[in-house]
Amino acid sequence: MINTGWSDRKKLLILIVLLLFAFAYGSLSTELKIYKARKENPTKTKVDTVVVKTSPQPTLKPTPMASVLPKPTFTPIASSIPTSQITFNNNVGNNYVAAKYAQDIMNTANKAVPNFILDSYLELSPEDIKDQDEETYKKKVSSAFLTVSVNNLFWNQMNDNSKKDVVGSFVVSVGNIFPGGYPHITVSNGIRTVATGEYNWLKTEPKVTLK
Repeated sequence: MINTGWSDRKKLLILIVLLLFAFAYGSLSTELKIYKARKENPTKTKVDTVVVKTSPQPTLKPTPMASVLPKPTFTPIASSIPTSQITFNNNVGNNYVAAKYAQDIMNTANKAVPNFILDSYLELSPEDIKDQDEETYKKKVSSAFLTVSVNNLFWNQMNDNSKKDVVGSFVVSVGNIFPGGYPHITVSNGIRTVATGEYNWLKTEPKVTLK
């Protein structure tokens, strides 16, 4: 049973904020882990004082900070494995990138409201990644269809404005992940479609239809 201690508005606010920021600017959970690791193991840099005497020699330029501090390393998912060989859950996406973000969206929403999303599936076009790296492929996605199955009990407790806010946040999140893709959102309660969402090019807010 869903905890009703918080109001719907507070739950939805957390849900929408998490969705928008987690996918507009990267994985929220990853950033928190990095922050925690840095806080627990701060890098101590010893700085030596160098006294330079005036001489006719040419003035030396200060060493750039980038050459002193270690550069962060990032390992892409497909850095050493051909995309055709990457395994993924085809129950949540039609390729490994789609499966990754469908699962991330579901996990992020459920952190705010446990068991709110029961299932999700993301279909991207073109489906064939053709051994491109993830970031390159994301920019070439032309359409993104996200289907989510929500907890019917919680959905029925929400008013129409709250439902539209949630569906709209899905539209914005998918659009931020795949900037060239036209996001289509379908929300089901496990029995029937209860809402759809897409970009509204005439207005700043997404177009959401409740059914």
